[in-house]
Order: sequence, then C-alpha cells, then structure tokens
Amino acid sequence: HDLIDLIHRVGDEFGLSLDNRLDSAQLAQAALFVLPELTEDLGRMRAQGAAMLQSGQRQADDRLALGADASLAEGRLHVLLRAFGSAFVASPVLRERLAGAVGDAEQRTRAVIALARHQLLEPGDGSLDATTCFTAFTQAIDKLVNVGNQAMATLGETFEQRRSADRRELGTLIGSLALLAVIGATVGL
Repeated sequence: HDLIDLIHRVGDEFGLSLDNRLDSAQLAQAALFVLPELTEDLGRMRAQGAAMLQSGQRQADDRLALGADASLAEGRLHVLLRAFGSAFVASPVLRERLAGAVGDAEQRTRAVIALARHQLLEPGDGSLDATTCFTAFTQAIDKLVNVGNQAMATLGETFEQRRSADRRELGTLIGSLALLAVIGATVGL
C-alpha cells in the first residue's frame, strides 16, 4: 500500500488529480490511481490462488480473502472502464490509441476473476493447477501494465502538446501586448 499511496501523492502534487480537461483527467485517474490498485488486487489473487492449488487445501479464511479480492478487482475494473470510457468520449484520439489494449486487458481481467470464482472459490473440476493459475493471472497483470504504459505515454504526449500550445498562445499574447504598447506610445506622442 505504500507504493499506491506514493502514486496518489505524486498525482496530487503535480495536479493530475485536479486536471480540468475531461480526457486527460480521466486518463490520469485510470492510469495513476485505478490501474495500480487493480494490478495489486490481481497480484494478491494470483498468490492466494497458486498457494491454494499448490497446497491442495482451500481453507475458509483463504477462500474468504480470495473472494474479497475478487470483489475488489471487479469493482476496480468497473471504475477503470468507466474512466477510460469517459476519456474516450472526450477524445476520439485516445479511443483510437488505447481502446484495443484496454479491451484486451478487460477480457483477461474478467477471465481470471471468473477463473478464481469458478475454479478456486467453488469446488471446480480439478483441472486447474498452480502453474496454470499463476500464468493466467500474470498474463492479465501484464495486459494491465501494458495499458498503464500506453496510457502514461499518451498522457505525457498530451501534456507536451498542451504546453507547446500554451507557449504559442503566450507568445501571441505578449506580441499583442507589445504591439498595443507601441500603438499607445505612438498615439500618445
């Protein structure tokens, strides 16, 4: 949780959690706040599931913890998809760049949550082993990390484009003010 707290503090410090532009605000929300938490949930589920399968025992406490993490992951996935959806509505460019990766990550995440619910929390058919479980969760986590990397790169590019546009606007404003000062000085003479 220390890393998650640090990510939140950095986002707040740089004003990313207060961005007034819907596309980048929602993209930052997804990439900086929700994705790390969802990834952590899946990491815990991966460890719990693999340990349960390796030991061959499914204690009530272990199943309860896994069920709680599965519910957290489902909720965070919902929040993540809502944030990306809002960003995509606000910016078709973001949709074009990220929708495929987000869809892949959603599909993998839903699959491992279902795997946990049907093969680990319920008796299952006994076909799932610890290695297969660990691999499935790792692939889902990798898809989420890929989305995070793409989102952060896109966010960086977005902020750089805005900064360049702001510089041009500031230059135009300063030039206009200088011109007005010259006109004012000429008229005043």
